[in-house]
Amino acid sequence: MTIDAIAADVAAGRRLDREAALAMYRQAPTTLLGRLADEARRRRHPDGIVTYIIDRNVNYTNVCVARCKFCAFYREVGSAEGYTLGFEEICRKIEETIRLGGNQLLLQGGHNPDIPIEWYEDLFRGVKARFPDFRLHPRKSFIFQGFRACPWRRSSGA
Repeated sequence: MTIDAIAADVAAGRRLDREAALAMYRQAPTTLLGRLADEARRRRHPDGIVTYIIDRNVNYTNVCVARCKFCAFYREVGSAEGYTLGFEEICRKIEETIRLGGNQLLLQGGHNPDIPIEWYEDLFRGVKARFPDFRLHPRKSFIFQGFRACPWRRSSGA
């Protein structure tokens, strides 16, 4: 099936199968994908209202043990270029985001074995206490699930 034929199916409101979706992902021009997505949105929401949020991505640590092949961001444990932001620096970034009209922070970072789960718990509690209406979009749950299997998951040995 050609990209034009797949695009015609999308424009007609038909769902794509996996193969067609993958072909669009790999071969379709970005402008075509954007136009088709906008048309699909207009079919689902014909009232013409489009909303968005202003958020910010904060990389709170670049120290990581995962060694993902695609990542040029991480630094190994002990690297002189490794960092972990403190709570005050993260809060300063939230304040900047709020001043710019933002209402959400996406927390991204490495799998840093020197950060115990309590660090995240304290950060989340502290941010919600200081910025109760601000939204946190923290790490994905599959990363936290790893704490169960990690010997470094609790700083107190609990």
